[in-house]
Amino acid sequence: MKKKWLDYYKKVAGREPDPILRVALKKSQERGLAYDLGCGAGDDTKYLLNEGFKVTSVDKDKAAIEFIKSVIKKNKNLNLEQNSFEKIQLTPSRLIWGRSSFPFCSPKYFYKFWKAMKNSLQPNGLLCGNLFGVNDTWSSSKVMTFISHEDWEKLLVGFEILYFDEREFEAPTALGSDKHWHIYYFILRKI
Repeated sequence: MKKKWLDYYKKVAGREPDPILRVALKKSQERGLAYDLGCGAGDDTKYLLNEGFKVTSVDKDKAAIEFIKSVIKKNKNLNLEQNSFEKIQLTPSRLIWGRSSFPFCSPKYFYKFWKAMKNSLQPNGLLCGNLFGVNDTWSSSKVMTFISHEDWEKLLVGFEILYFDEREFEAPTALGSDKHWHIYYFILRKI
């Protein structure tokens, strides 16, 4: 499994910052602590650092942390943490970001994790990223979380929607497997 993730990091490294993250930063000029949860190859971590944030980048995969250490020079504004969403202890933050990572939180823990993210955000803090919908090819997985339209009603409590989009499309994964994607993209502001 470690080799699979390492192959993935090598394949996606050097990507442009995610467009949703770019839009989120245009919607808030406030800086402070940002979390890059499920940081993977660290491209969004680099972007957040360059935009003036102190960044805590978290991934449960040790290979991700090692990979980021190899591509980002030591930086006093960067904290790397190997941890799972089920065990992470979030501190007060301005922004929480997850590029295709939040679905990898266990369904048994997901709503507790979502609440922990919301509680850690300072007033007007942003929660942004994407979640997979129930029509996604991987939705039969018992270890990943997939969101229905009804689930969103619970998730949006306490947030103002700054951006929300639902898309379904056919496209290969980064490693080339065919897949039907069902993705919700969002930028939410804590109220």
